[in-house]
Amino acid sequence: MNLTAHLDELSFDDAEGFRQVVSCLKAWPDAAVSEGFAARVMAAVDAEQARDEQPSRFRFPFPFRRVAAAAALIALLVLAGLYFGKGTVASRPASARDDLGWLASVQDPDSGFWLPESHGGSPAYRPALTALAMLALAEEPDPNRFSSQIQQACRALAESQLPSGAFGGEGRAECYNHAITTFALASLSSRCPEVQPILVRAVRFIDRSQSAAGGWDYLQGSDGNTALTAWNLRALARAKELGLAEAHRPFCKGLRWLRRTVRTEGAVAYHENSPVSRSESLQALTASALLDASRDFPELEALGRTIAAKLSASESADEGLDCYRDYAKFLAFSAAGDSSRAKAVGNRLRTHPVQDLHDDAWGCVGGYLYARSLTALAQSR
Repeated sequence: MNLTAHLDELSFDDAEGFRQVVSCLKAWPDAAVSEGFAARVMAAVDAEQARDEQPSRFRFPFPFRRVAAAAALIALLVLAGLYFGKGTVASRPASARDDLGWLASVQDPDSGFWLPESHGGSPAYRPALTALAMLALAEEPDPNRFSSQIQQACRALAESQLPSGAFGGEGRAECYNHAITTFALASLSSRCPEVQPILVRAVRFIDRSQSAAGGWDYLQGSDGNTALTAWNLRALARAKELGLAEAHRPFCKGLRWLRRTVRTEGAVAYHENSPVSRSESLQALTASALLDASRDFPELEALGRTIAAKLSASESADEGLDCYRDYAKFLAFSAAGDSSRAKAVGNRLRTHPVQDLHDDAWGCVGGYLYARSLTALAQSR
């Protein structure tokens, strides 16, 4: 429903008032809709109309009453998520550098975190989404431009670490929070050297969480799943580069498990003993992990390239928006040295209208914050 499409049908004063109300509402922070909100708004509108029909000493001019009614309607639609969609609405930036500027501007100045709940996402994934935003800012060519934001985020994540070594959340949220945050802190340790002891505890948590078979999963008793195993391998690979001895054993064991999920001709399964998956996200994450590991284990390179070659750089007509899938493809193509296809995927991410983000496969988890972070990261090489 595009309310602004009918502004030409209003008088100049009503249309201008409408635009001003929209501008004010866009600037408001997100708020949850309380129970019975719609009924209360409509009751207030009905009451105002009834009062207009009674004699009174003073009545607002008719155009103003129309604007007030429009304002009430827009407020209802905004808060219900029907007009502006999920989270904060902003125009599509012209470049990755603009994405970075936006990310820096919305970091919470008090906590140092990025707050996904303010941008259409879930607060359960705050550590992981903070880590992704921090990684995106680190791609800025000028190392001083976002230095303070990165260091503040590093401190916030380090201080959030639990005694167990994890970075918060439960179940699936804990698994992704931990793997992505550990990867980010290890990747940026040279800019935040105080995180070294934090990383040791984080790697030990990954080690304890590994299944006997060698994978990682959300549920106790499972041998592992491809997506979560690939993310933990990314984290362990960065930890190994820093010389953390604790990362070596779970890294090698995890690679053996991931290798067993690959079927003939490069197809990938979600679990070791499950049928082949049609998910390009899984294929891309597997290819990326194997290609990155080929620096230590050259025999994995051919297999990683075979999987990456099966991925499409274009988007078919029946595919929906999926920033996570496209970012995984970008990683796979980059690891394979296929810069043209990596660039094609990154450019496609940029072309999706902001209004489509509520259709993203993981939009309910990360919202606009996640989409902007992954889009910026997919422009970084």
